Amino acid sequence: MSKELDEIAQKYAVKVGVDESLKGSGVLVKSEDNSCYLFTAKHNFKDKEKGENTHKDVKKENIINIIETIYIEKVVLGETKVYMKKLLFFENDLDLVVFLLDFLQNSFFNRHTSIKINQPTNKINS
Repeated sequence: MSKELDEIAQKYAVKVGVDESLKGSGVLVKSEDNSCYLFTAKHNFKDKEKGENTHKDVKKENIINIIETIYIEKVVLGETKVYMKKLLFFENDLDLVVFLLDFLQNSFFNRHTSIKINQPTNKINS
């Protein structure tokens, strides 16, 4: 990987977790209005105890029910966690979900600013 690509990956790639367990990875995307979104695989949220063995088995309601426990983590930030605010995209056949992040400053995009974390919000009813 080129040095430039490596720097981009380090800046925008994150670890995705649920409760206290890391499940996979994702990519952050910042929009022009300074909102920040997480694109990640739906299979990261499988619950085998509920019979979810593939991404097609994962139910939207199950993700909404655990949204308060879904977080991202950056190695450069140590134990800092940023929680999800809202599930924005869910498609049964695609292994993709998109979340709006729940923090005010998009400091993942600027390593020299401090991150401002909101506590997990109430469950989203969609």
